[in-house]
Amino acid sequence: MPASAGLVLDALAGHPTSRSSRAGFPASNYRGACQVPASDPLTSRFFAIFDRAMVGIAYTTAHGSILEANRKFCEMLGYTAAELHRLTTPVSLDKTIGDDGDATLGDLMANGDGTPEDAVMALVDSELLDELLGTLDKRARYAIEARFGLLDGERKSFREVGENLGVTAEAARRLVSRAVAGLREDAVRILAA
Repeated sequence: MPASAGLVLDALAGHPTSRSSRAGFPASNYRGACQVPASDPLTSRFFAIFDRAMVGIAYTTAHGSILEANRKFCEMLGYTAAELHRLTTPVSLDKTIGDDGDATLGDLMANGDGTPEDAVMALVDSELLDELLGTLDKRARYAIEARFGLLDGERKSFREVGENLGVTAEAARRLVSRAVAGLREDAVRILAA
């Protein structure tokens, strides 16, 4: 089966096609870059179907860049074929931006450290948690901290909490349950103040 016939079947089945043999060809040159010569009747027939199809069809690279899209595909997305090609073509983070050209796209990327607002909220949350845990007795505080991983980052089972407190798993569950209920009441009171 010629390559273009396989593309027709994929397109008519509603599957966007992706063929690495087209990678690197801009949309305007795609028809000349087909594996089958344009004079081939099957290729001409394929492009006639492509242009008039009632379903959206797009040619893409292996990386997802849209090389060419038919009218229906463009209507569905609300962009022209050229805009789709530009929007889906990868851009280097080293590309310079701005009038003076001293900044790159990579400079605009978040560094993962969080914003100053995130740092303040984390501090407020930490202080609120310490204040709430301070309202509990020593056993209940340990049970909550162990159960929810506040001690070492590892959540403990009720059995493990109970073993460390010298009680059964059920008693540890009841202790944690009562402590959480008390913390809810305290949180409402503290936040209302």
